[in-house]
Order: sequence, then C-alpha cells, then structure tokens
Amino acid sequence: MALIPFADENNPSQELLDALNRAPLKLNVTRMIANSHAAQKALEGVGAMIMRGKLDPKLRELAILRTAKACGSNYEWMHHVVVGKGEGVTQEQIDNIENPGASCFDDTERLVVRLCGEMAKNVKGSREAVVALNQKLGPSVLVELIMVSGFYGSLARLLETTEVELDDFAGKIDVFKANRR
Repeated sequence: MALIPFADENNPSQELLDALNRAPLKLNVTRMIANSHAAQKALEGVGAMIMRGKLDPKLRELAILRTAKACGSNYEWMHHVVVGKGEGVTQEQIDNIENPGASCFDDTERLVVRLCGEMAKNVKGSREAVVALNQKLGPSVLVELIMVSGFYGSLARLLETTEVELDDFAGKIDVFKANRR
C-alpha cells in the first residue's frame, strides 16, 4: 500500500474526474499524481511530448528502461519492459541495459543507453555522448531524449518515495497495446 493515499476517487472533484477520464489507463501512478491538479496537468503535457514527439519509440523505451534501472524504480521497470518489447526492445537488450557496450545495441542505441546511465548517475551526460547523439539524432530529438530521461528519473523518485505498488496488470502487454494513443 502506498505511503500516501491515491486521489480520492470516491469523492472526486471535477478536476480529478476530468484528469482520470483523460488518462488512457487508470494506472496507480496516475492515481497518485492526481493528488495534485497542477502535477497532473504537467504530467499530461510532458506525456504528450514523450508519446508524440520525434524520438523513435524504441530509443524512448531504452532511455526509460536505463533510467528506471539506474533509479531502482521497479514500477517503471515492470511497466516499461512490457512497453519496450512492444516497441521492439529485445530481451537481450533488456538483460544488458546496464552495459551500453553490449553487441545487442546498435551505435545509436549504445549512445542512448550510455547517456541515460550517465545522466541518472551524474545528472550531466558526457560531452562525447551528447556530441555523438546530436550528430545522429539532431538537436530537437536529442532534447526530447534528455527530457524523457529526466522526466522518468523524477517520476521514479515519486513512485519509490511514496511506495506506489504495481498495477494488477503490470507485465501484460495486451493491456498496454489496447490502450495506446
């Protein structure tokens, strides 16, 4: 059970009802964030950028998985292993997410995993990784990548600090496929 209660769905404000109705899935993370209308609105904006941006979905999921692993966020890890597989991340890549030099990653994937690991550990990624990714992805996509890693690092802090439990359907890819936007 989470350390603080989820938003009160039994006696919801109109803001809460609207936020929950906009959510594609009624995830525990969404129910926790819904405690703050301002945070919920921010989540929707960042979520839209993450899901509708120019960053390749497979690279996005590798970034999220590397960040989740570095932050020790079991909730993010369990959900995004499933989502990542749906976007083409292989089991071998999942198993090697802490080893960017592994042969299962192509050059761009290797740099994404490396940069996200560096940022999760040191806040700042290495100049070498940033320059190389800028050449491969361009500034717009690179900024999205950095924002994805930062957002999921922040979300990991909320999830781990409040001890949000996994959703009942965590690990079931069909649920995520059916609710994609």
